[in-house]
Amino acid sequence: MSLAGENLIEIQDLKFCYNAKTLPPHHTHCLNSISLTIYKGEFIALTGKSGSGKSTLAKMLNALLLPDSGAVRVNGMDSCDITMRWEIRRSVGVLFQDPDNQIIGTTVAEDAAFGPENLGLPPETIRLRVNEALNTVGMIEYGMVAPHLLNAVQKLKLSIAGILTMQPACIVVDESTALLNRAEQDEIIALLRNLNRTAGLTVLLITQTEEDLLIADRVLEIDAGCIKERHISAKEALSC
Repeated sequence: MSLAGENLIEIQDLKFCYNAKTLPPHHTHCLNSISLTIYKGEFIALTGKSGSGKSTLAKMLNALLLPDSGAVRVNGMDSCDITMRWEIRRSVGVLFQDPDNQIIGTTVAEDAAFGPENLGLPPETIRLRVNEALNTVGMIEYGMVAPHLLNAVQKLKLSIAGILTMQPACIVVDESTALLNRAEQDEIIALLRNLNRTAGLTVLLITQTEEDLLIADRVLEIDAGCIKERHISAKEALSC
């Protein structure tokens, strides 16, 4: 649940377009004047058609993409401030559509340790973080297993564990469960919901699956680069 007054991410009049410098002045932006506040401890579902700008917005939240105009701030840190960029990326972890693109270690434990190793943390601290994260996602017994031997659900759990070792404030899940069956999707959603409820982790779940919208504290919809709050009707709820 959101905690009144505790802002985590603030987006103000955000505009962005790929190759904006080569486009005519009045071209419609991929993200068009978006303003949004995400509160600490929220579980938000973001939906919208393919190509509507969902993944683009996800990349704006941890400074993988930067605004053409407007601002994105995480815990008060402006994404355009180069000195804050790594702290923003530590604070907002993004789980992309294909977990294979985020797995680089030769073992599960080695992969989960990649983030804190880059922070230059002491080895004992890294071991503690890795063990805690793998235990949280139910992967502690797979520490010495090669990631390519994991199934799709396990790879997602490993990617989540890698983000958790960075001790983020928020995790953005960019349609990462789209290729799973419903039971597998429910397993990952339940894990995220548990992290949200027990650890206070803010979750932004990007999804086109109607069932996922029902478990969110708030549902946002993006269309043609603009964002609005969506209210789930009783009819929609019954149909899920």
